[in-house]
Amino acid sequence: MTGPFTAAELSALSATLGRDITGTRPLTGGYRNVTVLAETAGPDRYVLRRCTDAAVCAVEAALADRLRATAVPVPELVFADPAGALLGTPLLVSRFAPGTPGDRVPAADAPGLARAMGETLAAIGAAVPFEEPGLLGPDLVPTGGPLATDLVAYADRTLAASHASTAFDGTELAALRALVAREAPLVESVAADAGLVHGDYNPKNVLAEPYRGGWRLTAVLDWEFALSGTPLFDVGNALRFAAPAVATAFTTGYVDAGGVLPADWRPVSRALDLFALLDFLTRPPDHRYFRKSVSLLRDRL
Repeated sequence: MTGPFTAAELSALSATLGRDITGTRPLTGGYRNVTVLAETAGPDRYVLRRCTDAAVCAVEAALADRLRATAVPVPELVFADPAGALLGTPLLVSRFAPGTPGDRVPAADAPGLARAMGETLAAIGAAVPFEEPGLLGPDLVPTGGPLATDLVAYADRTLAASHASTAFDGTELAALRALVAREAPLVESVAADAGLVHGDYNPKNVLAEPYRGGWRLTAVLDWEFALSGTPLFDVGNALRFAAPAVATAFTTGYVDAGGVLPADWRPVSRALDLFALLDFLTRPPDHRYFRKSVSLLRDRL
């Protein structure tokens, strides 16, 4: 069984890699792209990632190359084809990275994982210098100008295209818009910040292993939402569901590794997380992220 890749495609990939792919199985994680583990006749294992957006694929490839010599652990990229010349669709191939998916680390070890994630987030922020904020191009040059500063306009566009009305009544929707209006100035306060942001930094997108009585990350995965901006985007994402002890471990690891948290980091990071929570409302109402977003937003109304 080849799953999302045909036998002909796997044959072409085998020739390109110089290794016979003997089978594949789906990997969890990611929303936009198809990701599978490819086994070979030998010890080599690869992750095949069929991307939906060529431009995003090119950015991910460039980031993998740029981060290779930094303190940020990323899988080794062995083949990149953003143009889809080989299979007709954008493709990334990396070596399979060892480690336990962060969302499968035992609950008792959640603070240890959180500390490791905080330490690595500090490394992410220092890895690639940017002159200004913005979305990234294949050359890793930001588009420029303040990024995601107009939370109100973003909410208007997103809610209009969402399924929010299936979960919130009219009074709740009005309260949601009022929440957005209250939080918008916090977003504006960090609009000029420029640094590498993962964009989806949470346990499901990291691999980790036990290390010296704690944990360390072996890989940070899925950079499809990467941008130049404030690290508080990633702080808000990482702490979205975190218990107080876990949040403390995360921020301690971040600061100990050189990260800087402003006095108002907590409310600003929660305000920035509204971008993601609102985006989740565009997914089908039966999707788990839609349901989680509804619950989190309702708690904040």
